[in-house]
Amino acid sequence: MAFSKANKFLPQEYHFALMGKIMCHPARIRILRRILEGGENGATFDTIKRDMPLKDSTLSHHFEFLRKNNIIKSINFGHSTKHSINPELDFTLYRIVQLILSVPIVPDEDEAYDLHLLSK
Repeated sequence: MAFSKANKFLPQEYHFALMGKIMCHPARIRILRRILEGGENGATFDTIKRDMPLKDSTLSHHFEFLRKNNIIKSINFGHSTKHSINPELDFTLYRIVQLILSVPIVPDEDEAYDLHLLSK
């Protein structure tokens, strides 16, 4: 029987590992950017999906992942759902999210990445 070594790591190490897992997909980064661009109001699913090259079901999977890890909160308003950064998010995690998302992105179609090439 294997024993967990989870208690051998510092909480900060878990924070950084979690952030790596959360930020490892470009769709999650774009979702968080759109939510932050919405300010205190956050953003709706429809607003976020406008420029996403993913099917709704795939996008929903990423939202679920972010909710499950307490990075975002979602509130239903009739036929739409408003998403915002979790106000109870640990301050360290919140600052890491802000720092990563503060890096300006200048779209350049000549430098579009093919994820299949990056994985080789």
